[in-house]
Amino acid sequence: MRTLLTVILLLTGSVLLAQQSNFIKDRPFTPHVVNDYGSFLSSGDERTLEKELISFREKKGYSIVIITLSTLTDNSGYTWSVEDAALQYFNKWGIGSKRSNDGVLILLSKDPRRVRIATGSGIDHKLTDEVCQRIIDRTIVPKYKMGWYYTGLKEGVKDIESALTGWASPGRTNSPTTAHSGTTAQATDNWSTVEEPAPSQTQAQAQPQPLAQNTSPYAYSSQRRPPTVGETIMGFLMMALFVWLRVRYIKSKDRSTGNNFVDYMNATGYVFLWFLKIFWWTLVCVFGIFAIFFGINVWKGRTFSSGAGASFGGGKSSGGGATGSW
Repeated sequence: MRTLLTVILLLTGSVLLAQQSNFIKDRPFTPHVVNDYGSFLSSGDERTLEKELISFREKKGYSIVIITLSTLTDNSGYTWSVEDAALQYFNKWGIGSKRSNDGVLILLSKDPRRVRIATGSGIDHKLTDEVCQRIIDRTIVPKYKMGWYYTGLKEGVKDIESALTGWASPGRTNSPTTAHSGTTAQATDNWSTVEEPAPSQTQAQAQPQPLAQNTSPYAYSSQRRPPTVGETIMGFLMMALFVWLRVRYIKSKDRSTGNNFVDYMNATGYVFLWFLKIFWWTLVCVFGIFAIFFGINVWKGRTFSSGAGASFGGGKSSGGGATGSW
């Protein structure tokens, strides 16, 4: 009886654990940096955000991933906190580089209404918890309250990019470290247009006049420039190379045929084959060095993939970030 009860408890625990583990979805076989499981975005908005995040990673190296969920409650009825769900997704999917842990996850839930910015342990000093909280409270949540989920994500992503790289977001007058209202800020043009004054008559007269074109039939020959010092040296080097080829080839193995032209051609072909051998072994060495460095980088966890797949390199989070609701 006791054995049967133990087996039942183990089976029940295994089922509950399996249900909870299924709540954290596996990373798709074809990876995307925008995963709208909660149906917050249109297909066009999803593609636009995808392109922006991939472009930012390729230019700056930081990986930003968006995941939306319809609920935080799994099949067993257990409701996850948005912090735990974001941490599990972050570490299971491996957002960011394994070596630098430079990933960022924006997790959005519809029921309950929660948003979480989770950061990799390597960028906690740049994207601090206070900065994440400010971005959520002053940029993301105000837009979510009005139902503008795409706008909130887009502007939140811009503020995150600003915090990571230090440049101001386009179309904003405030950086994420300063306060700004929930309304969309208008872009201002700081460039002033100054018309250049027209040149005065004296200046116009002082300008040099173009030289008249030479209409002589011998204009080309009369304007031919002399060879430069570099061209002269190159010509002498080529002549010396031809002489060296013939002398080296003939004296090394006494292959003279008595015909200068034939000797030159034979010597040139012989040296050409010699250079081909050097080129072949150079390629072998370069390929070997590349293979060694490639193996070292793979062993260290770096990724050489492109597109969305490059954002998932085995990065980890230690729980940094901030949470908001609306």
